[in-house]
Amino acid sequence: MLGTHEAVLRTPAAQARAAGLPYDTERLHLFEVLRAELARQQFAERPAANDPERLFAFFEAYFSNWIEGTEFDVEEAERIIFTGRVPAQRPADAHDIRGTFEAITDPALGIQPPGSADELESYAREAHRRIMGGRPAIRPGEYKEQANRAGMTTFVSPELVRGTLREGFSAYQTLPPGLARAIYAMFLLAEVHPFADGNGRVARVLMNAELSATGSCRVIVPMSFRDEYMSALRALSHNENPRTLWRMIDRVQRWAALMTWVGHDRVLALMHQTNALVSPERARELDVHLLDPQ
Repeated sequence: MLGTHEAVLRTPAAQARAAGLPYDTERLHLFEVLRAELARQQFAERPAANDPERLFAFFEAYFSNWIEGTEFDVEEAERIIFTGRVPAQRPADAHDIRGTFEAITDPALGIQPPGSADELESYAREAHRRIMGGRPAIRPGEYKEQANRAGMTTFVSPELVRGTLREGFSAYQTLPPGLARAIYAMFLLAEVHPFADGNGRVARVLMNAELSATGSCRVIVPMSFRDEYMSALRALSHNENPRTLWRMIDRVQRWAALMTWVGHDRVLALMHQTNALVSPERARELDVHLLDPQ
C-alpha cells in the first residue's frame, strides 16, 4: 500500500490507498445505507418556486447561515445582501451571508450540479471559496489540514477527504435526479466535512443545485426547524437511521413549495404565520412547530 513492494493488492481500500486516494470505509458504508433508503422512495414532484424579487434566494441564504450560528435580524441581512451595507463590527459574518447568496444566485453553482468526481471537487472548492472568502484564516477553497468535529461527531480525516468524496460520488450517480440525489449530495459533503468551516452551507448549496437542475423546488430549512435538521443528520451519522433525514428534507421542501415568494411584506407575514422565524430555543420553550402556509 505504501508502494515499497510489488505485492498484488486485492481489496478496493488497499488499491485506493496505493493510488494515493485512500477513503473512509465506515463512511462509505453509511453512504450506502442512505443510498439504498433513498432508492426505495417515491418523492413528490414540486416545481421550482417563482422568485422574481429573489426573496426565496434571500431566505435560503439567511436561514443557511442561521443554522451555522451566523445570526442577523432579517432587516439587517436585507441591507447586507441588497444594498451592500456591511456592519463595521461584523464584516466576516456579513461576507458569509452575502457570499452564500451569491453562490445561490450564480448559475454556475446554483443550478449546475457536478457530473463527475472531478467536477464534484471543483464545485465544492469554488462554492467554499465564494461563501467563506471573507475568512482567509480558514483557507477558502482549500481542504482542511486538521481533523474537525461537531459535538459527538468526528468527521473524515484530512488524508481521506478526496478519496471518500470520490468514492461517495459513485453512489451519488446511481440515484435518480431530483430530491433523492439532492439529499444524498448534501449528506455526502456534510459528513465528509472537507473544509475547516462552512461545510454545511456548501452542502446545502449543492443539494439545491441538484433540485434546480430538474426544475424542482429548492429546500429551505427555516430557523424554527434547525434542531430537527441537526438531529436528522446525527441520527444517520450515529445510528444509521436515514429515514429521519429524508422525511425532514421532504417536509421543508413541501413548506417552501407551498409558500408564496412574491411581495416582501406578504412573504414576511407568511414567515411569521408558519413560525419559520421563531428561534429554536423559543420554539422549544413555547412548543411551537413549523406550519404549512394557509
